[in-house]
Amino acid sequence: MYFAKEKGKEYLQSLEQRMSKYYTYLSSSNRVYWAKRALKEYYVGKFDSQQVRKDNQGRLKINVAELQNFVQYTMSLIANQPPSFDPVATNSDSKSQYQVKISRSILDYYTYQAKLNTFFKQALEMAIVTTECFGSLSWDVRGGEAYGVEDEEIKPQGDIKFDLHDITDTIRDVANRKSIKNEWYILRRQINKYELSAQYPKHVKEIEGCEIKMEDDKELNYDSQVLTSDSDQIYYYEFRHAKTAVLPEGRLTKFIPGTVLEDSKLPYNTLLIYKIEPKKEMRSNFSWSNTYDLVAFQQSITKFYSIMLTNLSAFGYQNIVSTKGANISVSQISKGLRHFQVNDGEKIESLNLTNIPQEAFSALGAFEKKAEVIAGLNSVVKGQPEASLKSGAALALVASQAISFLSGLDESYTDFQQDVATGVIDILKVYAKTPRMIAIAGVSNSSLIQEKFTVDDIKGVNRVIVQKTNPLSKTIAGRTNLADMLLEKEQINMEQYMNVINTGQVESILEADTSQVTLIKSENEALRMGQPVIPLRTDNHPIHIEEHLVLLNDPVLRQEGDLVNRVLEHVEAHETFEKEKAQAEAPTGGEGLPGPEVLNPQANPVGMPVPTVEGDLVDQPNMPTLPENTPEELQASYSEMTGEPQI
Repeated sequence: MYFAKEKGKEYLQSLEQRMSKYYTYLSSSNRVYWAKRALKEYYVGKFDSQQVRKDNQGRLKINVAELQNFVQYTMSLIANQPPSFDPVATNSDSKSQYQVKISRSILDYYTYQAKLNTFFKQALEMAIVTTECFGSLSWDVRGGEAYGVEDEEIKPQGDIKFDLHDITDTIRDVANRKSIKNEWYILRRQINKYELSAQYPKHVKEIEGCEIKMEDDKELNYDSQVLTSDSDQIYYYEFRHAKTAVLPEGRLTKFIPGTVLEDSKLPYNTLLIYKIEPKKEMRSNFSWSNTYDLVAFQQSITKFYSIMLTNLSAFGYQNIVSTKGANISVSQISKGLRHFQVNDGEKIESLNLTNIPQEAFSALGAFEKKAEVIAGLNSVVKGQPEASLKSGAALALVASQAISFLSGLDESYTDFQQDVATGVIDILKVYAKTPRMIAIAGVSNSSLIQEKFTVDDIKGVNRVIVQKTNPLSKTIAGRTNLADMLLEKEQINMEQYMNVINTGQVESILEADTSQVTLIKSENEALRMGQPVIPLRTDNHPIHIEEHLVLLNDPVLRQEGDLVNRVLEHVEAHETFEKEKAQAEAPTGGEGLPGPEVLNPQANPVGMPVPTVEGDLVDQPNMPTLPENTPEELQASYSEMTGEPQI
């Protein structure tokens, strides 16, 4: 029988056997060893009681946190800005669009109020350092605001709980080489045993009798702070099995060693467990990070600096050398300054033992350069561009190389954000049965409206996508290049130029253009759905006409007669407005043209000679023609001046 369908003690034993096999594999494959090693180098100052210490042979060692710099620079390129979520509804009717708006506000709440963006960054950091990180969502029945009283106790609404899990906390089938998808996981968490016993009062004795064994914690946990047997913290586990053909309703089991606390079908539509990884291992259920490759380089760089420090510390004090028997007298001039006198023909020399060969510096530079190559970083993204890189275009080109190298991690990070955001909506669809208050952005996001929502208000949203920004806009080099181009095309002033460099945001500058494009796309969708679309006199009619006619470039849509008529009628309305605008701007009679009195010499206020018809004006080339509907008196004056007949 499939283990996930078993019951009773046999089922619990099967779960514990899979946990034991998993930890045996982690130990034999050295995966835990590598994770511990990377973490120790990442927090090199934490695991060493002194930043500079002396060994038993008198040699000094200084800790150089090069690895931490590489990780932080990588994170700044990928997670420099909070995500912009865009929920997508199954339908596009007005009710569905309202649900999209509600969902967006929910995600904004969790991003900023519930610190979801911090959750994302912590997951990214853990993945870079230890090759992978899992994020899980669950429903905390004790979370959220109070909404009622039951048995004289305040009953909370419940809320979403976000957890991160490292390689030792995410038990899975190591034989499954499909690293993208697993049918089941066993998640390990730490919790206060008295808090857990309060949640499960029927199992108080079993829970409070649990403890974390020191040997297990040393083997499986790479934190330097070892939990002791008198700690209130214990491990408890949660088994989640997806809804599959063999287990259509899935399964959710919470347990501690030897005791099942809760067992039910999976209440969620998916496992709500998501992974972020720098690089997938081929034919493996695990991941890899170039942080592991950088560990040796940090240790080597630390060795170089330690040798230099030891040499300077041992021989940094000045020594002098003279011939044996030399008659030297020393007098004190001031504190720290002495005067030496020697006989004629004798001399003293300084003994320089601090000289470090140039080859050592060259080797150190080569190691640091190679570490940059392995990390995929360069001097530009680290804020130390080479002197030859001066223009914004050159800086942007070099920065783009680092961003391209990190594209795999950036894509994994974006997928992780999208999956978690979609999971937030999915879990609220199941549990948000009581009205919950949320702040909804008003017009142009300028105000917030407090409004309640329930399951019915978000059930039409089926997924969430993250609107990605240009990675170059996250770097100074990219923002400088963008600002230079906008300034060159006279699209911005100097104040806006500095704002683009500092923030990379051009939305407010290009708001008029982008809003027009967004409007046209919305109108095209409305035309396709048969909804009324009314043009305004203030529209940019040439752009509207061009973009609306794109609909008729589709051979399939051309077969829909009603759609063709709607598009052509709408385009004709824009053309009418454009013609009226052209006529309004065209010069007309009356005030538009000077009257004949201007050509009267007696009426000329400055006394300038006025050309006569027989002379100057007749021979003047390119004389303007009168527009249609010109008044007859003006036509007569024009004919008298030019000799041309009236219209």
